[in-house]
Amino acid sequence: MNDGIELLQQKINELRIIYVRNLPNRIECLENVFQQFAKEPSNHTALENLLYEVHKLHGSAGTYGFDLLSTAAKEWELLFKSLHHDHQKPDDEQINCMKEYIRQIKELAEDAIKNCIT
Repeated sequence: MNDGIELLQQKINELRIIYVRNLPNRIECLENVFQQFAKEPSNHTALENLLYEVHKLHGSAGTYGFDLLSTAAKEWELLFKSLHHDHQKPDDEQINCMKEYIRQIKELAEDAIKNCIT
């Protein structure tokens, strides 16, 4: 029975490593979608795309046990949901806040990579 648990834990660790190796691509995609949104913040489709990407990061990071990354993505997701729900264009303060979320998410992703692969 212990062998089954160890095998399961090994498979979970392998999946975490695969996930973390793909994090740079996920973050790059998120940055690209954000740049599109930042160029035209009143574009509802750009906001929906950004909300979708942040939502995916929030869920997947939590699933693989990267709680800090998941929490940061969740906070960002909540901001986008409020903008989406209210059909409002973000102000400069909100755009700056979004830039800070990107910086924080990149830093947390880099930490996850270092801690998982090394």
